[in-house]
Amino acid sequence: MTEKTSLWQRIKNHFKKSPNSDDAPKRTVVIVTNDNNVPNNRPRVDKMSDFSKVLVASDIILDVDASSKIELLKYIAKFAHETDSKIDSEALYGKLIMRENQASTQMGGGVVMPHAMDSSISKLRAIILKLKNPIVWAQGEKVDVVVSLLIPDPEKDYQHVPYMSTLARLMLKKDFLKSLKQAKSSEAVLRLFS
Repeated sequence: MTEKTSLWQRIKNHFKKSPNSDDAPKRTVVIVTNDNNVPNNRPRVDKMSDFSKVLVASDIILDVDASSKIELLKYIAKFAHETDSKIDSEALYGKLIMRENQASTQMGGGVVMPHAMDSSISKLRAIILKLKNPIVWAQGEKVDVVVSLLIPDPEKDYQHVPYMSTLARLMLKKDFLKSLKQAKSSEAVLRLFS
């Protein structure tokens, strides 16, 4: 049985492999510089996604009581259905489980990003949960903040991907995670994502 690793860990491992090792992936490396003497070479500026388009204060829940990953994923599916009756909670729950079985969505720092696509979801939506008590997610690591993305299937232009990227970059910002964990209201959490 192989050990499951998170998506983020697999990406990190991919780039750590020695180019001469037998299991190193064959890839082309392109080097981009910020040299002004190279025509059409401009520094890349990534825009942060505007979470106000997919997140509202009523989708931010504090002090969620869940004792396991399974219980938490059921909570997300049930909450999604309660706030949008068109969402099939059983289908969503199954897809959240399947996604976690592919690779953990754990991001580090006690944050996890479970996400799933389903045809019963009409628009991209984020749900943020802060847990009353941390729970074990994968490989013995505990999480206490959940940022879940509910994605329509089919989805136009992979709209959820920039939000995932933005969350990863927010996690790297100084004091973001500390502020998120200390936030005492849905509005305070929402402001952090604005």
